[in-house]
Parts: sequence; structure tokens; C-alpha cells
Amino acid sequence: TTEKIVDDIDQADIVGVSVDSIIELPHGAWPTSCHPLYPFDAENILEYSASQDQEDLQALLDTWQEHHGLDRQ
Repeated sequence: TTEKIVDDIDQADIVGVSVDSIIELPHGAWPTSCHPLYPFDAENILEYSASQDQEDLQALLDTWQEHHGLDRQ
């Protein structure tokens, strides 16, 4: 995944021969960071860490999906 697809790039972290496809996924690293685009979201990481079981985790993920306008597939 990539934050943004661009026409030209000066440096790549992964060499092209090991890439089969590219998917643009803005904020794909959230709630962790993608410096310098956005910081680590400590509040949401703590909320994730506090999930007690699968039900708590699923409720949190559903909330995040709704907040970010993502459809479940």
C-alpha cells in the first residue's frame, strides 16, 4: 500500500521487481504514524490496547471504520 500514487519518485523503499501491485490507501498506517504526513495517534492505540476480547476489538474496529468512512467487505 501507499499513501499516495505519484507520477515520479526519487527514492523507493521497495525495489520494483518485488512489487506485484500497488494500492493507494491514504492514512493506511493510522493509528500509527507515517512521518511526516501524520503523527502517531496515542489515544486510539491505547484504546486498541485496552480491548479485552474479540467483541471489544470488533466494536472498536467498527467505530474506526465508521469514523473513516470505510465499507466492510
